[in-house]
Amino acid sequence: MGGDDYLDGLPPEQAAEPTRVSKPGLPALREYLTSAQAVAFLGAGVSTPLYPLWTGLIGDRVNAAADRLDGRQTETLRALASQSPEEAVEIVRRALGTVERLVAEKDEG
Repeated sequence: MGGDDYLDGLPPEQAAEPTRVSKPGLPALREYLTSAQAVAFLGAGVSTPLYPLWTGLIGDRVNAAADRLDGRQTETLRALASQSPEEAVEIVRRALGTVERLVAEKDEG
């Protein structure tokens, strides 16, 4: 897997844009790395290959609670998960019970 795989499928002019924008800063980055003066900051999505994003995790919980909800509630919770995840989690928690039960059901599924 190469470093530019995420650009596959883009028109050539769009695929070239990240290189064009980054090019002026690369010499400075190389200098910082060489002199051990660089600090890496990673975004929230960096762990997505290992862990689901919140909407996916909440969606799993909504699926686990689906037999205790009607179809309309289930769809509303899925929509709410992306707009107000804390509220969606609280509603699902009430439908499923305790946190321990949520974890147990996740492990069983």
